[in-house]
Amino acid sequence: MKFIQILEELKTINKSIQEINSKIDDLDRNGKPISILWGMLKSFVIGILIVGPVIAIVIILIQIIGNWTFN
Repeated sequence: MKFIQILEELKTINKSIQEINSKIDDLDRNGKPISILWGMLKSFVIGILIVGPVIAIVIILIQIIGNWTFN
């Protein structure tokens, strides 16, 4: 049950990332310059808000599965 909830949350996160990327692509197409600082900030925020929690969830899942299999 929890695995399904986690997968649903990851799907919503993925959709929000795609929306952000499409907005940024639209800005690029409209000729508005995106500075290097903005790109660095975007990568940092994505790393903190998305990659970090996903890694934590994967580690927790591995620990749960390991606990079930070895006990």
